[in-house]
Amino acid sequence: MSKFTPIHDNVLVKKTKMPESESKAVRPNSSEDQLACGIIRAIGDYGKLTSTGLEMPSLVEVGDTIIFNELRGQNVFLGGEELIVIKEDWILLKVE
Repeated sequence: MSKFTPIHDNVLVKKTKMPESESKAVRPNSSEDQLACGIIRAIGDYGKLTSTGLEMPSLVEVGDTIIFNELRGQNVFLGGEELIVIKEDWILLKVE
């Protein structure tokens, strides 16, 4: 099986069902937002670049559970799985 690695500040996420406790605690701002829960499968080769060109380290790791706005991501099918590619900036919360 091929290994897929996101580039730059992209993150590859496997969507999961939002745990019952989080689904009651986290609500979208508007009806246009669609929050989703997922597990990070892969992280790009560097974090976000600042306006001065400095690299900011990633704040998440492979295996982290996150909450993100599902409508901003790009669905992809890789290795028989449906995954979502999102920018790290689009991650709203890290579930600990």
